[in-house]
Amino acid sequence: MVRIETVETLASVDPGDWESLARGKSLYATWPWYRMLEGQPGFEPRYLLARASDGSLRAALPAYRTLGGGNERYFPDYLFGGLLKEDLARRGAWVPGFSGGSSAAYLTHLLTDGSDEGSDAAAALVDAFFGLADDEASAAWIFYVTPEDARTLAGLVPEDVVCLYGAADLSLSISWRSFDEYLASSSRRVRRDLATFGGSGGSIVVTTLEEAGTSLAPLLASSLTRLVRATSVDDAERILLQHTALLSPWSRVFVCMSAGRPIGFALFFEFENVLYARLVGFDYANAVNGEYFALLFYAPIRDALERGIERIHFGIGAHEPKLARRAEPRPLWCFLRHPQINLRAHLDGAEGWNMSCADAFCERYATLLRGEARTAWLRLAHEHLDWDRLG
Repeated sequence: MVRIETVETLASVDPGDWESLARGKSLYATWPWYRMLEGQPGFEPRYLLARASDGSLRAALPAYRTLGGGNERYFPDYLFGGLLKEDLARRGAWVPGFSGGSSAAYLTHLLTDGSDEGSDAAAALVDAFFGLADDEASAAWIFYVTPEDARTLAGLVPEDVVCLYGAADLSLSISWRSFDEYLASSSRRVRRDLATFGGSGGSIVVTTLEEAGTSLAPLLASSLTRLVRATSVDDAERILLQHTALLSPWSRVFVCMSAGRPIGFALFFEFENVLYARLVGFDYANAVNGEYFALLFYAPIRDALERGIERIHFGIGAHEPKLARRAEPRPLWCFLRHPQINLRAHLDGAEGWNMSCADAFCERYATLLRGEARTAWLRLAHEHLDWDRLG
């Protein structure tokens, strides 16, 4: 038997206990990562913990009560607006609601200690999560679940939960013996990128968040304003300080210097021999000579090869440049439940929609996704038919 408890901050949980659940998962399963997310707009944390009779932590599930606001990609009406019908296509149909798993970085893992008791604890936590939503007659969803955990989660959720394709998550396995070997296996565009940057006079230095301080805030504010939402330098400083306070020991910051000042950076974190791309920032008026590709791809790849890193995780979005530089995709899955509407009956075309998303990804990037990478994508994207109850 396990005991379920709820806490509102990870300050109440021993980091060592939590890390026993995150081991072998990713940076985005760790205690520092979830602790850093506390206080983000739109999401109020309630961590569900499953403890054995001796008090040991067997499993955990972060849960967030939300009234809206924050990252749009964590709301069903935004992510599935093309599939949801009528009233379900508006935000008010989903909030107040409960979002399970990570609320940033688009990657959710089931957190257990790997034991049989941990598996039982995970089932109890999933029941408790949907029970939280039931208590408030609220919708509930768990987004961006990895393929291996989605299979498990599909067997634990209530029968009226629907599983939908959420996104393609991209990573680069470091299989080359040297950077020259990587270049030899790459397209002409890679060599062209490097030649352009090489002629710019810029140089790349590697540092940590603690060493860089808030000097990179203007660059981050520029990129967030351009790509996400209007962001002041003060807000960018706060973001960097939040990351520094809890994650700096794992940080590797690639900074492009030109004429003695930074004109771009890419922030990565190293965890269990994997580099995770997290933030970029650029002076767009001056970073016009391939700095983006040099910082986000080529400098980290060279660094990984030199230090024996196994993989670089690039995450979702910007598929074309990632695939062109040999990253490979995997599907992430989303689980949704609505308190008044049986989504399985409502979304009678969901199975076809899932498959069409997977096939459309293959077709759109047919020239970049070939051979074993294409086969692996289709296998992972279609295997949900084996474990999901849509069919």
